[in-house]
Amino acid sequence: MAAPKVWNSFEGKRKNGATVKLRVQDVPEERMEEAFQFTNTYLLSEEVIYKASGLYKSEEGMKEYVEIITAANEYNPPKMMICCVDDGSKNGGEIAGTSIVSLDKDTDSLKDLVEKFEVKSPELRNLIKAGIALEEEDLFRKYKTHYHGKGIVVHPNFRGMGIANEFVRLRGIICKENDVPMTAAWMTAKGSQRAAENNNWKTYTELLPEVIAEKSGLVFEKDAIPFKLMYITKEEVK
Repeated sequence: MAAPKVWNSFEGKRKNGATVKLRVQDVPEERMEEAFQFTNTYLLSEEVIYKASGLYKSEEGMKEYVEIITAANEYNPPKMMICCVDDGSKNGGEIAGTSIVSLDKDTDSLKDLVEKFEVKSPELRNLIKAGIALEEEDLFRKYKTHYHGKGIVVHPNFRGMGIANEFVRLRGIICKENDVPMTAAWMTAKGSQRAAENNNWKTYTELLPEVIAEKSGLVFEKDAIPFKLMYITKEEVK
């Protein structure tokens, strides 16, 4: 099997001053399950919307979530990149971070997808309501196709090394390389918002957490910041 495409290599600096060689690459097929498990470990318990749902604490909710995500990935396989330690091996060393996008059509709908399932857990039902509310923005229907960000995750031991910034930068590059009109994502953390701004992404709209709470039943922590729907078109990618 051919080696995965490497998008970039760079050095990160640990808190103790030591440097570590990193590279961002497409996830090898052999590491796909590992990468998804890595993503779920941190995304579901740390990203502000997933965390507010409490899904990661619900055994029933997690089973239903996996069932829906599996069906969604079969219908529209996502594109995943990993940032890993560059140990010289074909598939890379320890995973430091992941970035997931899906190539969506203007007619794709979370509401249509989940109607096929009987969701019993309140945690997942509330999370779905939040996702549907976030999909209401018309940016997603202004383009026939677009890359839709599904999450950026960085392992705690590798944070502060510019990995999220590199993922956001490469989302634009991939958009341009594949002639996709636009790439967008709801940025819910200061770090991802800053990374998007650093790479010339624009803010389409902002939503206060209270707005999503009213529509979904989620309970956010007091320090939750406004969510930004951010995007860049292929023409704007440098």
